[in-house]
Amino acid sequence: MKLARFAAIILIATLTISARPVADRRLLSPRDVHRCRLRAIHPADNDIRPPDETRLKARPAHLPARVASAILDHTSKIAELNFTKKDWTDWRPSCAEIFSPVYDLNGPNGLQLFVAPREFPFGNTADYFVMYDPGTGAVTKSAPLIFTKWWATADPLVKRPVIRMEPGAKGSRPRLIVEERVHNGTVYNAVVYRYFEIGKDMSLTQTLAVETRATFFGHDTNRKAIFLAPNRVRIDVFSPSSWKYAARGSVLLERSRPGQPFHVIRRMPARGTKPDGLITYCDSAKSDDDFLRAGCDFYY
Repeated sequence: MKLARFAAIILIATLTISARPVADRRLLSPRDVHRCRLRAIHPADNDIRPPDETRLKARPAHLPARVASAILDHTSKIAELNFTKKDWTDWRPSCAEIFSPVYDLNGPNGLQLFVAPREFPFGNTADYFVMYDPGTGAVTKSAPLIFTKWWATADPLVKRPVIRMEPGAKGSRPRLIVEERVHNGTVYNAVVYRYFEIGKDMSLTQTLAVETRATFFGHDTNRKAIFLAPNRVRIDVFSPSSWKYAARGSVLLERSRPGQPFHVIRRMPARGTKPDGLITYCDSAKSDDDFLRAGCDFYY
């Protein structure tokens, strides 16, 4: 009984330490980000929330030191690239102004995904994605980010869960799928699903972007990706609109091997429609293949 009681005390103490708020200290240099003490939470639904969501049910979680270092290293590098010394000194942020609690999510095959919200001035809000293998200690070295500036509660385009993870099947690597909200301020709003393959070293390689739900000039388009094989995908395109430019039909994608991005090999527009817009309405992409590789990168 005494041992059990002692173990319970240790557990409560560990959770309390992990749940400490981000230290609210002013940072005089981007390198000072390394002094920030991050905390982690595990949401009951194993998903993330928009920044203004207040109904999140979560419990304190342990944040491995390697994961915290990866997040802080990455943030410091980005800060040094984007701010002059005077910019940073004028802002003088605190740790709490940069970092929200880190989400600890259960991944496939016993892996963990840590999602770290980060905010810089002028609404430059992004989430870093770091995979962690508790068995080997491997951690994502180059953390991809998803811009979350246009997230909002009760957004009709966003569907839960925002984060999806799938175990490997039929010779494919496990996948992380992230739902990103994109927007150009006038005629285009969309949700883009970004597909990442999880490497044995916990690397995250983006191989596909699908503009799953989009509104373009007030007309809706839906797309669904169907994996026919590890290196072959079909995207089915639907639109309830009678607009003459509405995209309908399907597109066949292929790649040479796992870890490579997909590219278009055949467009199959519905009868009476044009092939334009089958892949995307995003105007920042140089081509359809460029969008499939990188997604929509128009932000302000």
